[in-house]
Amino acid sequence: EVAFATGGLYIQFPNANKFNEFHKSLWSCVAPKPNRIYRDYLFQSWLDSVHEFVHILQNIVDTFEPHEVLEERNWWLEYWCSFATMNLLSFIAEKRPDIFPEGRKEEMMMYEYDVVKRIHNELMTPELLNGYQRWVDSFGIVPPIKENATEAANFSRAETRYMKLRVGLEANDDGTTFLEFMDYFFDPANPTKVESIQDYPEFVQLKRSLFQISIE
Repeated sequence: EVAFATGGLYIQFPNANKFNEFHKSLWSCVAPKPNRIYRDYLFQSWLDSVHEFVHILQNIVDTFEPHEVLEERNWWLEYWCSFATMNLLSFIAEKRPDIFPEGRKEEMMMYEYDVVKRIHNELMTPELLNGYQRWVDSFGIVPPIKENATEAANFSRAETRYMKLRVGLEANDDGTTFLEFMDYFFDPANPTKVESIQDYPEFVQLKRSLFQISIE
């Protein structure tokens, strides 16, 4: 009741008109500060809409994949949705200044950073942080935790939120490096393949040098 989700080709929004004290307590777990649910809902309406839109594209591509296969790689699907979110928002902000006034995108980035910083300081253990690093270094192939992404969203909501938002922040650069990286990664002449990414430590280091933030 407080989460955005994809159902087929549709994005499901929480009904903010029905938020009560219970919903506020749930939301406070993944907020920069407690008890500011409606302001955060505005930011999440943008961020999660883009994230879920990428899931819709994945749903179209994966229409003929068995459900069991999709469940096994749902952390991989979550990785790429999260990786693209802020860069796609940068493109939207550039094309639609009528709905993205100057400073709005930066405000959302600061919102994401504040969420990540709070969860990082309060909940992220060394084990979780190591799992996160394995996940991003493998481009989503190696799950950060044993639960699949769907289960984690229900039972480890704050930690899961941290991982998705941090990936988006680390990938964001107004789209420039992101596009160059995608061109490099998907260039047929490049022998590096997702399935064997751990065999290319220099490529992992390149990714870390381009997409890594410091949380203080």
